[in-house]
Parts: sequence; C-alpha cells; structure tokens
Amino acid sequence: MKERLVNISKSAISYLTRVDLLAAAVIAVVILAVTINTSIVIMQNYNLQRQVDIAQQKVDIAQAELDNQRLKNTYYTSDSYLDIAARKQLNQGLPGEKLVIVPHDVAMSYVKDINLETQTVDQADTQDEALSNFQKWLRFINGRLQ
Repeated sequence: MKERLVNISKSAISYLTRVDLLAAAVIAVVILAVTINTSIVIMQNYNLQRQVDIAQQKVDIAQAELDNQRLKNTYYTSDSYLDIAARKQLNQGLPGEKLVIVPHDVAMSYVKDINLETQTVDQADTQDEALSNFQKWLRFINGRLQ
C-alpha cells in the first residue's frame, strides 16, 4: 500500500510537472506572439509616419511655390513692373532721362566670361581628384588649399 501511495504521488508530481511545463510553454508563446505583433504595429506606424512626413513636405513645397507665384503675379500687375516693361520694349525713358544704345559687342566686352570661370573651377576639381588622400592632407597642412 505504501508503494502504491508512493507511485501515485510520483505520478501526480510528474503530471504537475508536465502541466507546469505546458503552461510555461503556452505563456512563452503568448508573450512571443504579443511581442511580434507589437513590433509589426510599431513598424507599420513608423512607415505611416514617414509617409505623412513626406506628404507634409510636399504640401509645404507646394504652398511655398503658390506663395511665390502669388508674389510674382502681384509684381507683374504693379505699376513699377509695367513701367520697366514699357521702357524695355519701347526703348524709351522718363522725361529728363537719356537713353544710350550700346552695340552688343561693346557691351559684352565689359562682361566677364562665365564659361572661363567654370572651366577653371572644373580643372581645379579634376586636379584635386587626381591627388591621393595623403597628398591632399599635405597640401591642407601646408596651407595650400587651392
């Protein structure tokens, strides 16, 4: 009888151990499922917030362009623009002003050649690209930035 009680108590303990393990496994699976679901929701919220931010930036850009166009429209309807446009198209000035017509060649001789400046900048960039990083550092340390 004593052996039978011992066997029953051992089987009860083993049964309880199995139930405890099963309960722990179920709790672990539930916690894992909640964690994964929460992570998915957080990622979806992040992506939606990015889309909202991008849309807001587009709205801000469109609003700035609209404001800019309104300012241009206001300027084009102003008297000062009409005065400038009439002077330019009719080659006339206000009373007391003198109009001087300068030939194109003479006017362009006083204008800097922009193409030459951009070419020299491009040449400097290609020279810098040809140098190694060490040589660039040496030039920087010696004070020769150009």
